[in-house]
Amino acid sequence: MRNPTSQTGKGFLICISNPIKNASLYFANEKSWGSTSISYQEDYSKNVIVDVDEAGFFIYLGDRHFTENTADFLTKTKNYNEDTLVGTTILYSAESHKVVIQSDYLGTEPVYYLYQNGTFWLTDRIENMPRVASCTMDLMQVYASVHKGATISDRTVFNEVKQTRPLQRVNFDGKTGKLSIFDSDCWRRDNETDPSALFSQISERFKRVIEESPKTNLMLSAGWDSRLLLTDVNRLEQVYSHGDLASREIEIAFQYGVITGVPFNMVPLQYTAYDGATITEMLQKTGQCLFPHWYSASKYLHKLGNFPLSAGLACELVSGHYGVNSLPGKGKLMRTLKTMLAPNKYEAIEDDKAIEFLTTKLSQGFVELPWFFSKSINFEEIKCQYAEEVRACLRGYSDKNTSGIHELCERFKLEHDSRQYFSYQTKSAIADLGYNHPYSDAKLNKLALSVPYKYRANYRLSQYILKKHAPHLLSQALAATLISARFGISLQEFSRFARIIGEKIYTLSSKKLPKGLGWNNFQFLHDTATFHDYTDMLVDEIWDKDKIHLFIKKYRENNGDAYSLLILFTKMLTTDYRLNPSRNL
Repeated sequence: MRNPTSQTGKGFLICISNPIKNASLYFANEKSWGSTSISYQEDYSKNVIVDVDEAGFFIYLGDRHFTENTADFLTKTKNYNEDTLVGTTILYSAESHKVVIQSDYLGTEPVYYLYQNGTFWLTDRIENMPRVASCTMDLMQVYASVHKGATISDRTVFNEVKQTRPLQRVNFDGKTGKLSIFDSDCWRRDNETDPSALFSQISERFKRVIEESPKTNLMLSAGWDSRLLLTDVNRLEQVYSHGDLASREIEIAFQYGVITGVPFNMVPLQYTAYDGATITEMLQKTGQCLFPHWYSASKYLHKLGNFPLSAGLACELVSGHYGVNSLPGKGKLMRTLKTMLAPNKYEAIEDDKAIEFLTTKLSQGFVELPWFFSKSINFEEIKCQYAEEVRACLRGYSDKNTSGIHELCERFKLEHDSRQYFSYQTKSAIADLGYNHPYSDAKLNKLALSVPYKYRANYRLSQYILKKHAPHLLSQALAATLISARFGISLQEFSRFARIIGEKIYTLSSKKLPKGLGWNNFQFLHDTATFHDYTDMLVDEIWDKDKIHLFIKKYRENNGDAYSLLILFTKMLTTDYRLNPSRNL
């Protein structure tokens, strides 16, 4: 049991209680209306607007406000619906004593709520919850948080706390104590669509989104997604890349940085701080420490100006790479070939069979008790629960009219991998710069989803947009492929697999990791005590720290991939902090 303590709160915290209850946390700003109160930090995030007056409050979490007057933006946003909203809105009326939470098409800004002992709590920082209410650990979701960086559906690492989901509205009536949750059923493809007509509409919508976007700092890779954001260089203040200077990806990114004429910044990964003090600072400022190299990038760019950080994130419906062809492991090559060359075979699969197949693939993870968990944990039970949660989530999609094996797969990965994990790359910049995700536009995503997956798969739509609006950006190859981006998608994918096979042959013959291909060479961390320091920072009883230290030692001796270990440790540290926010940091 995690009990309340008196500390400084994070983000915002809303309390509706009968009888009146005061939070045991200190915030710089507080306002109350009878039994309702809101407490919040001062300017803690560039992506959160808190507007409070005598009639109630309105909160916007998102990235569509950078180009407008705040008052005008808030007035307009209050009237948005699921077709236009990008972000999450929270509206409270002191007259009706009701709070309404509305999330957008992708659920880009989850918030957390709890109703316990007559009190409704709502916050954007989950670590506030165990400080004000009695919260118990959900061990299965803790495993999901460490393994995937995401908890399943509306669940969190606490049994009592829920999170908002995509296309969801949550209402709480303070007079009656009634909590109501409404889920939209508009997430579905249009089988009668004309793909060519929709491609043209999507291309024009994307162009408009880019034109209406604020001036930003772009995190540039050598892939499709950030390349599309180069279609209008006038909105770019700085271009930034980080990685292995000897890598092919950085070489290509640098070439495109030169082509754009925008100032290009390249910082080797070795110059990023990975120490415990940086991790602690990230946890305090952002509530997570998942991508320290992105956090370092935001601080570097902040010295050059005050423009939000942008990247090719929340792009998966446009790019078409979250279908079954994206699933790793045995059979990936055949899944990709079928998706490209025999797509109707996947379209013929009934949803019940698709759900069972996807449950098996999406719940794959550790076979035995993970090396970081205490021996007291019943891991067999966790694995069974995890699979059942994944199955129930997929079944819920099907019940809300999402159909097709690709569409079910991409909806699951968007809700979990994309919004709960990868989005924290740019969200690492909330305290210094803020972030902007052009791809999260509601109209753009609804149009893209209308196109059956077989027409969007493997960046077909991305290539179409570049051919129409910036064909010169197709001259160079992608980091993951070996040929010019002008060539057909099938040839692109064949060259990708040729590269992967070549890497595997190199690894088997040399017993070394291939160098100079991708940007993410973190092997230098093995020459530091970073991972051992991270281990010593963990405080929860679920971790077996002696076993973790031993694993690190052996992993280093075998020259294991340091990037994979960094990913896992930052998930562990983030999860540990959320479970134990009252520890001394």
